[in-house]
Amino acid sequence: MKPMGPTSGGATWVAGLIELDPEEGTALPAGVRRRRERDAADRLIRVRALEPEAEHHHFAGASIGITAAAYRDVGGLEPLAALEDAAFATRLQECAVPIIRTRDVRVRTSARSRGRASRGLAIDLEVSGWLEQRRYRATEFDTGSLLAAKGGQSVTVIIPTKACAGTIAGVIGSAVSPLLEAGVVDELVVVDADSPDGTAAIAARAGARVIQQDDVAGQFGPALGKGDAMWRALQETGGEIVCFLDGDTGDPSPRHLIGLLGPILSNPDLQLV
Repeated sequence: MKPMGPTSGGATWVAGLIELDPEEGTALPAGVRRRRERDAADRLIRVRALEPEAEHHHFAGASIGITAAAYRDVGGLEPLAALEDAAFATRLQECAVPIIRTRDVRVRTSARSRGRASRGLAIDLEVSGWLEQRRYRATEFDTGSLLAAKGGQSVTVIIPTKACAGTIAGVIGSAVSPLLEAGVVDELVVVDADSPDGTAAIAARAGARVIQQDDVAGQFGPALGKGDAMWRALQETGGEIVCFLDGDTGDPSPRHLIGLLGPILSNPDLQLV
């Protein structure tokens, strides 16, 4: 590439394009490659909002050039454990340093998913690969397949509530009852925050076992919010698998519960969904 600097076009900062090694890149799962393409397109849109002439979105230590004067003016790189190049880019932008993002400069890098730093390309690829393997849709499962996968495990559903009189019956009737009737769910518990609107009574009529949050683990004093109520309800249940649902969901559906139970019942390696 021809030199780019104050004497040959006014650029004080040049960022080159980063490409994955073709063979290693091809070996990545197709979903990872598609996600990278989508992310690149989205990031380029954001970059071009500030830099209309940008030819790509990349800024990485593997392919940047800057004049010594500009480097001194902005204070240089910060001594960070990771993403020091991203922090440097922000500093340059804040100082209005002229930028060229050009495709003429290209660097080929490894598509490995193990790197030295806690953030960066290797971690991004590892996370993308994990998401590709751990992405599910509720429509992949039905009550029959869940019941078969369940085996002898017990399943509890816990719903924390506070003033949910207008929605709790729908949540129980639409999201939970079909799986209770099919035998997929064994226990339904509503943990209530002494709701003044009759939430507890409505939940009980809809088929739930209702407990008041302050009546459980009272040695710790009154419950301190929703998370505390969820924890306390666990002391009153015996399910080997526990699912939490909100009591104020306005559009309840069996898919909400099927989407939680499907992965964890069908894949013994999973412990949290």
